Amino acid sequence: MDTKKAAAAFLLTGGILAAALLTACAAETDLQIENESISGSTITYSVRTSEPVSGVLICAIYDEAGTLQGAAVSSSNTAQDEWTIAVNAESEKGMSKMFFWNSIGGMEPWARPVSSEWSRGSETHGYEHLTVSSTIGDLLEHPAFEGFAEQMLPYDDRSYDESMPLSRMSSLMVYHSHVDPQNSVDAINRLIDDVNNGRQVFYDFYTEEEKSADPSKRDTGLFFYRGEEGAPFSVQCAGGAFAYVGSLHESMPHCVEVNKHGYNAFAIKYRVGGEQLAAEDLAAAISFIIENADELGVDPDGYSVWGGSAGARMAADMGSYGTAYWGGSVDSRPAAVVMAYTGRSDYTENDPPTFAVVGENDGIANPAAMERRVNALKSIGIDAEFHEYPDLGHGFGIGLGTSAEGWVDDAVRFWEKHIQD
Repeated sequence: MDTKKAAAAFLLTGGILAAALLTACAAETDLQIENESISGSTITYSVRTSEPVSGVLICAIYDEAGTLQGAAVSSSNTAQDEWTIAVNAESEKGMSKMFFWNSIGGMEPWARPVSSEWSRGSETHGYEHLTVSSTIGDLLEHPAFEGFAEQMLPYDDRSYDESMPLSRMSSLMVYHSHVDPQNSVDAINRLIDDVNNGRQVFYDFYTEEEKSADPSKRDTGLFFYRGEEGAPFSVQCAGGAFAYVGSLHESMPHCVEVNKHGYNAFAIKYRVGGEQLAAEDLAAAISFIIENADELGVDPDGYSVWGGSAGARMAADMGSYGTAYWGGSVDSRPAAVVMAYTGRSDYTENDPPTFAVVGENDGIANPAAMERRVNALKSIGIDAEFHEYPDLGHGFGIGLGTSAEGWVDDAVRFWEKHIQD
């Protein structure tokens, strides 16, 4: 079967059978849309697979009503992890969905499908990516982040050495380890791609009136990493001992990993100065997302809250007491809490299912204390998991190149068990 026949077969079935097959049988390989550009009636996608593979990439175009409008095929007999595919779209807006089969003839599913909403009326840009050789000044002055670039950096009201390359960003996050500058820059560039394609990536969750009444609230906001339209969301809370917010290492890369599973993800920039302020900001942010779920394109139910160190305490605060307790305008609890390396010990009988991770050599968060809390949750019938990783200390982020690598995928699978609870 040639590529034209493969596309025709896909069009005749409306993609329904293929989508069902991929959902049921998808392998571990993941697809990620790296870039989307619209020129005339053509949408061009740059797509990456999590490992080099050969096979057939299909892009299906749907209109706003969900009706299949057309499809395009890109194939390769040589294993590769970067793919380009162009498809015609006559509608003003709609959704593209990417499917991957491992051969023209076999049509066996090879990767989970991914989707992207598009709108021809969106303003597009051509802002350039940053690299690890780019400087702090390059980040602060980048036109894609005008008005909120400082919210990416760890400290509020601090003068930075703007000549410092991003390759040295670990020096700004003293409580964190295994900082991979390239991974962090990739997460930044993902936002640049979204801005280039007319998507809003930063949201204020406090109103101008609230920020005028309390100027410290100006140092807050949400970075939005879009997954599939209408999918549940996670909120990622970076740590930093409530002295700084290490988003570049401990929430933005997590968002990218969560997106690979199709879910939406937000990285919160909260106020430093103590757990009370941080928890209030998180409650306000979750309330904002739920109240604006339709506009944001997320499912307001079944969400999860993740955090590392101080951020894990914030996540647990929402799980134990709910958002209204911390001043949120919506009374809600997450479907699951994901806690990385924190010494928090208290809990309630209302805590949601909890997934906890820590390194065995953590000198800040005692692994035994974390395990005791998980066992206490289990003893009262709450689903909980504890994972301790060898030869690892505090603040390892997504754990690239360590014994913890892949833990985010495990946490997502845990969350998925409870999305519909």
